Amino acid sequence: RVSEALSKVIGAKRGNSDAKEWLDRIKNLPNYIDAANRGDTNAQYFLGIMYLTGDGVPKNTAKAMDLLRKASEQGHVIAQYYMGLIFLDGLGGIAQAYKQEYKQAFKYLTLVCENPNATDELRSEASKKLAVVEEMKAAQLKTKSNNRRRVLFLIVSIVALYVALMLFSAMLPPKVPTKNRAEQQT
Repeated sequence: RVSEALSKVIGAKRGNSDAKEWLDRIKNLPNYIDAANRGDTNAQYFLGIMYLTGDGVPKNTAKAMDLLRKASEQGHVIAQYYMGLIFLDGLGGIAQAYKQEYKQAFKYLTLVCENPNATDELRSEASKKLAVVEEMKAAQLKTKSNNRRRVLFLIVSIVALYVALMLFSAMLPPKVPTKNRAEQQT
């Protein structure tokens, strides 16, 4: 972590524009935090991404999700897109904490498609992801349906076996009582 930060600082001093941008974000971190707390959607988005990736700040998924959600609710189109991706396939390695939730993915990706600030390219990407959501929801419904059929088949099979056993036992001759050991010895 320290060596990565040091290489970025050295890169910034040597004129690397990506490294300069990173260094500027780190220098301005208190301003980002203040602006995000005041409701600035760009600050919420950038800070959310920083927490999501651990870039310049300790990785914190809960803070990242909270900031991205706030920015999304205020119409930040890229934050909406990232929220859709997170709920679709666990972007940023957080699939375990934020499992695939197709309803949430659908919600955020639909917001992107309806957002007047979305570029045609971003709207197209969101539409493609919405198609994936629909396919996954259909597959999930098919799996549930198949599971219900299996359970129903199992119940019917058990009932049929029970009925067959009852019929079979009714066809057997009645049991003849046997003498107990005490009676047999006398």
